[in-house]
Amino acid sequence: GSSRRTFFRHFESKRDLMSHPVLSYGTSLTQAIESSPAHSSPAGLFRHVVLEVARRTVSDSRTRQVMEIAAKYPAAREAQLSRIAEVQDRVAQAFAKRCNDEFTAHVLAGLTLSALSLSYRAWFAQGKKDIAAAVDLVFAQFVTVVRVQPPSTRG
Repeated sequence: GSSRRTFFRHFESKRDLMSHPVLSYGTSLTQAIESSPAHSSPAGLFRHVVLEVARRTVSDSRTRQVMEIAAKYPAAREAQLSRIAEVQDRVAQAFAKRCNDEFTAHVLAGLTLSALSLSYRAWFAQGKKDIAAAVDLVFAQFVTVVRVQPPSTRG
């Protein structure tokens, strides 16, 4: 509903428009990390952040619209994905303030973004109103699929 001139005052391009929500998403993620209970284990922190951000994101009525556009137009999805590395770095920095080491922070950042992406995909595909069910489904799959055994000692 705005003129071309007004649009380009706010955004450099349509690509910039589609990547803008991803940057806001990064802010939401870092806020969730910072506001989580102080003495959470890495697993508890991970679960809290995923659920908190998922709920916050889908409560915004524009989320489904943005997802529909990204699903329909590959260039829109590409614009969103172009900013994910930047967001992941911000999220890892926020986790680093809460974790014992930087490597754990990067693992948590990658897992968080993956869990959220899968949760949104399940929520969007199933047309569910409650994102918590999609998050639970993703965590159940993580437990089922990723049964990583500790490395054996080599001699």
